[in-house]
Amino acid sequence: MLEAIVSGTPVAATATEGARELLGSDAECAATGNAAELASLIVKKLTDTDETRRFADIVQQRARERFSIEKMADETENVYRSVVEQKKAGRK
Repeated sequence: MLEAIVSGTPVAATATEGARELLGSDAECAATGNAAELASLIVKKLTDTDETRRFADIVQQRARERFSIEKMADETENVYRSVVEQKKAGRK
């Protein structure tokens, strides 16, 4: 889903925790396990193209900021630094 979002492709998803993290809390998602609701959301995404494009652009920008390679590398480095600091503090 992240690859689709970053490429600017509109996404119809169910209301899972991962989808909410990627799309944001204001995203319209179908209830998990409700195929009819998901189908309706897909049709809406295909027919309401102006709103769909506007929201896809917002989500794309948000994903590029939150999930960039640089951001993920920085956050991983911070975790490693924290572990090293905890180990150093434990040895004293």
